[in-house]
Amino acid sequence: MYKPISILPALFSIAAIMAGAAPATAQEFPERALTAIVPFAPGGSTDIMARSIAAVAEAQLKQNVIVKNVAGGNGSIGAKEVQDKRPDGYTVLVAAENLATYRVMGVSQLSFADFEPIILLAREVPVLVTTPDSRWKTVNDLIKETKEKPDQVKIATTGPTGISGIVATILGTKFNMVPFKSAGEIVTAVLGGHTDVATVGLIAAADYVKAGKLKVLAVVDGKALPAHPEWPALGQVMPEYNKQLPWGPFYGVWVKKGTPAPIVAKLKDAFSKAAADPKFVESVTKKEMLPLNLMGKDAVDYADAFSSKTAWLLYDGGAAKTSPADLGIARR
Repeated sequence: MYKPISILPALFSIAAIMAGAAPATAQEFPERALTAIVPFAPGGSTDIMARSIAAVAEAQLKQNVIVKNVAGGNGSIGAKEVQDKRPDGYTVLVAAENLATYRVMGVSQLSFADFEPIILLAREVPVLVTTPDSRWKTVNDLIKETKEKPDQVKIATTGPTGISGIVATILGTKFNMVPFKSAGEIVTAVLGGHTDVATVGLIAAADYVKAGKLKVLAVVDGKALPAHPEWPALGQVMPEYNKQLPWGPFYGVWVKKGTPAPIVAKLKDAFSKAAADPKFVESVTKKEMLPLNLMGKDAVDYADAFSSKTAWLLYDGGAAKTSPADLGIARR
């Protein structure tokens, strides 16, 4: 005779197990290694930053942090890989400011709004450099010539969304843009006389400036760098540019939106302690970067303000065909 079997007890048991497992997972996180996605090739500034912070974060997390490079699409491919993962905290994005450009440039629909900031670590200050025997003694001389002779002065650039492209828009001048693939190639081009000037992150130019092979016409910032007061700040010698400053690359750690709050809290605790570790602080100082150490609302506000400024610079400079206003990005 057929006797019905109730599956309710089994279902209740499974539900009880699952209910008990959820808080335990958050409490015990991390139980295995984390993956830090770097959306650029090895050897660049973002990769160096990721490996520096991962090395000290491991001690706080008591788990390995495996750095994985996923290059392409100006960083959008790596960002999408993080977005495609479960929001469980085991995959973090260690990225730069590029997310601010994706929507306005039509590269991707992803933006900073799709990720939860763990910490913004540091920002890189761009410098406008040329050779010591250059005919320009000051940044004022350079800007005057580019306005009198548009498209004549050759500037090395990685494209309209690169540092040189954005800074040219900030300056309101027309350079003859000569494309290169990396900051290393840009510096080499200036050293070899293939281009006249370049704007790069200080980390790429610092050794050559110290060796007397390059000279700094201006620090692209509102005030001089504490470590290099002898270099003129653009905002100090030409105050009319201060409305667009500071501007420059920054680096941070994010997770996918929807990651459970207790896990986000653990990651913030671990990475903030790692950012304060003397080894990491020394690495940031050696790279001539300025620490940010922003979390929570401060990190969100910083990224939002940067995104607005950059989107409108790209649009005003003609690089972006889509108006930021059509994307709901207000001008600040």
